[in-house]
Amino acid sequence: MGHSAKKLLWVIGAGGAPFEYVLPRLAERADVYAFIATKVSAYQESLLQQWCVDAVNVDPTDPSTDITDALVRAARRFGADGIVTFSELPVLAVAEACQTLGLPGPGPNARLARDKWLMRKRWAEAGLPGPKFVRVENSQDLEAATRALRMPFLLKPSGRGGGIGQQIIDASTSLERVLHDLDTELEQATRRGIVEYSSARLDFAHCVAEEIIESTTDSWYDDPRYGDYLSVEGIVANGVYHPICITGRLPTLPSFAETVALSPCVLSEELQRKVEKLAAAAVDALGLGTCATHTELKLMSGERMCLLETAARTAGSTATAIAEAVFGIDMIGLYTSEALGVPQTYPERMLVEGKGAAAVVYLIGADSAGKPWASELPFTWRRLSWGELVSPASRVEIIPSQMAEDGAVVAPYHPGGGALNNFGSVVLHSPDPETLLADSYRLVDGLEAALRACQSQPDGATG
Repeated sequence: MGHSAKKLLWVIGAGGAPFEYVLPRLAERADVYAFIATKVSAYQESLLQQWCVDAVNVDPTDPSTDITDALVRAARRFGADGIVTFSELPVLAVAEACQTLGLPGPGPNARLARDKWLMRKRWAEAGLPGPKFVRVENSQDLEAATRALRMPFLLKPSGRGGGIGQQIIDASTSLERVLHDLDTELEQATRRGIVEYSSARLDFAHCVAEEIIESTTDSWYDDPRYGDYLSVEGIVANGVYHPICITGRLPTLPSFAETVALSPCVLSEELQRKVEKLAAAAVDALGLGTCATHTELKLMSGERMCLLETAARTAGSTATAIAEAVFGIDMIGLYTSEALGVPQTYPERMLVEGKGAAAVVYLIGADSAGKPWASELPFTWRRLSWGELVSPASRVEIIPSQMAEDGAVVAPYHPGGGALNNFGSVVLHSPDPETLLADSYRLVDGLEAALRACQSQPDGATG
């Protein structure tokens, strides 16, 4: 610290990239000040003390707290030259604060990247492929959706992230029960600090009901072990979109929960360029200013695609780390530099060929087929023999700040909980995509048995 004239305010919300990955990259570019708007662990607190000049704490769940106003005050107090966030929930607050202060930021259209209803509406107006959808504010709207949409269809909160509260509705579904379950999931999220931080008073009480996309890997992958959706990671710099790379996936669990994100994408360059073109059209339609982007889309038959959503932030967890491991490009650094007003150089086209292979494995209490674990288990990750869960060619990298507390009791997977089911994530490094794919399945499917074996070991035994 003290090496740079630039000062950076990092807004820390629920989720986002790991502290131990982010902080060194931020500190390379500026003196770092933390705006902490979520609960942090003792380990995360120690990293903040190591890397940050100063910090301020706020409570986003306190109705008397105006996060945007607090953010502006903190930025002025610290003399910030830029503001960044890697979390979904502060995106609008950061956009508002940057506008107030005249700093590079996501811009007024950031709301299009936070409200799934507005996003779908904008894409439909631009003629981009998406599912048929309707707005749902109450039980009458939901009843009307059952007549307007092909069943089964998906109901999702318009302003939350991580798949929280998503419900699949078919002819046998109790609509009253759906709304009760949705409220329950959102209440749990609120108790964990997963609330909208913005002062824009966006109406996030509504939901979006949309037809389930008829997705398939046919015409895309030859290997059925790959999932039917992808994401494109990128940067928007002063309104200009730069796609960086594609992140592949394993199949999701019901209802659409992520398990593994893979890099590099193994599709042919021709197919990757088709993906790149649609992602660019999607991001351009939103009209963002300066921010990272994470655009998700579903694969369909006949090499068709359908847009899911775009976030005005980097991909969550360690997805930026696997992109850097494979492609050698630091998206945290690119976005941070742009936010500080320092223009960056980008690849002329999206990168399609990397070196080695890496994955983020999201730890969830279910196997790769979506079967929940038999019971609750202590997550004794420090005692676990992680190397035994994969082949000798691969290596499991533990990111401590991404893990639940060692020994914490974790529950079997609950559909509809989305990211609330996650109790950690690890990075898997392999020499090639084929090994990575096989070992991703081995790790996901072997975790329950490995944790049960840990319980039978004498105290102090380690792997």
